[in-house]
Amino acid sequence: MSEPFPLLTGLSEALQGLRPSDAAANLSGATLLHVAPRTFLVVVSDEGYRLAFVPVTPDGRQLTGEPTRLRSLRPLLRTLADGPGPLRRDDEIDVEGITATPHGLVVVGSASLKRKRVRSRDVERGRARVLERLARVAPASGRGRTHSDYALELVVQLDDAGEPTMWVRHARDLRALLLDLPLLQPFRDVPSKDNGLDVEAVAWHEGHVWLGLRGPVLRGWALLVRLDATLGDPRLYPVELGGMGIRALESARSRTHGAGLCLVSGPTLPHGGPFDLWHWSPPAADDLGVARRLLRLSEGAKADTGHVESLFAIGDHLAVMVDGVGGGAPRLVLR
Repeated sequence: MSEPFPLLTGLSEALQGLRPSDAAANLSGATLLHVAPRTFLVVVSDEGYRLAFVPVTPDGRQLTGEPTRLRSLRPLLRTLADGPGPLRRDDEIDVEGITATPHGLVVVGSASLKRKRVRSRDVERGRARVLERLARVAPASGRGRTHSDYALELVVQLDDAGEPTMWVRHARDLRALLLDLPLLQPFRDVPSKDNGLDVEAVAWHEGHVWLGLRGPVLRGWALLVRLDATLGDPRLYPVELGGMGIRALESARSRTHGAGLCLVSGPTLPHGGPFDLWHWSPPAADDLGVARRLLRLSEGAKADTGHVESLFAIGDHLAVMVDGVGGGAPRLVLR
């Protein structure tokens, strides 16, 4: 069973500076980052465009009381050769995953498309209006421009005042990179909530960057993508997660199964859970590897218990954070 993480109960207040105003309740990623001599819990919202560097104690368990530092990703997107057009002040950039690396951070967008949501007033206007609304497909964010198709490796350092600074070490057009894989090419025009391409998580493990795809799920098989240290050379790994997609990912150690990747599985299509925690060891050569279910996180019926959006490791412990709840409601799931 998971349990509350009392030493991070002030996280909601620490994230109040995020914009838009409800970003602290729409967290999409968290990772513990050590930049000697400091340690930060770095948190990101998929509703905005900034990283929050929350100072924590060296063991990552307690807030230090120092102010949260906010750093914008917007100027860093311009490093992409085919980067987005000008970002408006309130444009989100659909950050879906963040992970610490030996140099700093890797941040990824969803690389997805979205179908317009049917609103209550559309239903009132009848069949033609609903069909018209459903026919509209657009990039995941950016008001018609593509602001979610990126993978960035960021070097994070401290300046003379001890403040975190970032610069881009590697940048990729993530959507183009993944759609170059033959198995994913048929999903080029499929929106994410229709089982289309949807990157939901990222983790650094043993010299590689791993991506977890919420979709597509193919005949019940979820997909992991392994990238090299330069965010290139993508390789697909199918994994059986009970017919669910991947919602969170982290490099962690299980007492029973050893070092590997811990995954949270959840629905690909827009319906409830369940959400489960799994352990998967990257296989040698061309083996498949085996995913082992560790525990059920929730049935997924309620946002405060089911919409797990991120995993982060604290030593040999593992914690989850939840979307839709102020401060992410961090709780331990592995000891």
